[in-house]
Amino acid sequence: MASQTLDNLVVLTDAAEIPIYRPLIGFYKEETIKIAREIGTFEQSISHASGCKAVPTGPSTKANLDTILEIESRQEATGIPLPV
Repeated sequence: MASQTLDNLVVLTDAAEIPIYRPLIGFYKEETIKIAREIGTFEQSISHASGCKAVPTGPSTKANLDTILEIESRQEATGIPLPV
């Protein structure tokens, strides 16, 4: 889920098994960009991503939790232990 709509944020939170922290969620986009420039992460954040070729051309902006959970249930587990 690449699109950070409110609907998708709710689904992502509900589907996650560990807490998700969003320290910048209350900032305007320009404020977030300013912070990224100040801490030296801006250039990396705008670089072209490589690696994952499964990025959709039109990401979902209104994900459905039941659909996400059903798709995840069919995926092979990675074996990475979750923090407690």
